[in-house]
Amino acid sequence: MITDTVYGFAILAASRNPKTFVVPSDPDFTALLNAPAENGIKYLLAVPPSGRGKSDALNLRYPTLYETGADIATLELEIPNDGDSQPNWRLYRVNEPTSPRA
Repeated sequence: MITDTVYGFAILAASRNPKTFVVPSDPDFTALLNAPAENGIKYLLAVPPSGRGKSDALNLRYPTLYETGADIATLELEIPNDGDSQPNWRLYRVNEPTSPRA
């Protein structure tokens, strides 16, 4: 699963298995973010592209991800955030890679 730590730091800190996340400090983050399906990434954890979310790496790479899945992922779950002024999360399942046409 890929997420940015702009908001996602709390998710990683609370996780029992933080190594399941790919975050910006990982050396392969950019390559995995640029081609998630081809690299075996199953999920993208997204926040709205507003406020601090404007600088979120997923929103910078896929500006319509939070609203539409950016044609690379399908909305799996929306998670309400009960924190004060915190955004709702959207968990997107990465679409299977399309095979090249022969």
